[in-house]
Amino acid sequence: MLVAAGSRHEEPFEGGAARLTALLLTSGTASRSAEQYTKEVEALGATVAGDATRDFATPRARSAPPISLPGWT
Repeated sequence: MLVAAGSRHEEPFEGGAARLTALLLTSGTASRSAEQYTKEVEALGATVAGDATRDFATPRARSAPPISLPGWT
């Protein structure tokens, strides 16, 4: 997916917002480090990534076929 949200579309006070948002996709969460988050996503056979250029932001996610996980409905 391409989103017209790269640095070209930012106001001067927003400089770097698109790139920061792309980096945050893989930086972890409040309860998981980036390394733990990556390992857990990859253990499911999935990937999450993002990038931002001057013209576009590109969030990417790929998942594995559905599986049954204990405790998940």
